[in-house]
Amino acid sequence: KKNEYRHKRDLISRVDIINKTAPDIFLSIHVNAERSSSKTVGPMVLYFLNSMESKQLAYSLQKKLEQAYTQASHKIPSRKPVGNLSLYILRNTKVPGVIVELGFITNSTDRELLTTQDFQKRISTAIVLAIKEYFS
Repeated sequence: KKNEYRHKRDLISRVDIINKTAPDIFLSIHVNAERSSSKTVGPMVLYFLNSMESKQLAYSLQKKLEQAYTQASHKIPSRKPVGNLSLYILRNTKVPGVIVELGFITNSTDRELLTTQDFQKRISTAIVLAIKEYFS
């Protein structure tokens, strides 16, 4: 119960910060986990289904992050960004934004890559390129 409350409070304050500062876009960056399988791999970007701007940003990020994985010689399936209507942070922010899952900590290859400085630079660059693409 206590953790649930803290989690909800954190989400509410993140949305408040985003809405008060009104940035051009926001990215909520995480590392994913899959309890049922250690085979799920690669990045995953989620966006608010009713926002065309968020969708554009999500597609650009997904493509660039997948390229970073490919450059690191890690074979991953190509996937489309996930449109969502229910995630609190996506539903309640007034500016375009996405949730970026950089990879799966439950997959040994993803985990290994995500802990190397070289790959961290690669995915950072991918994010910057996607943002530049979005604004051009």
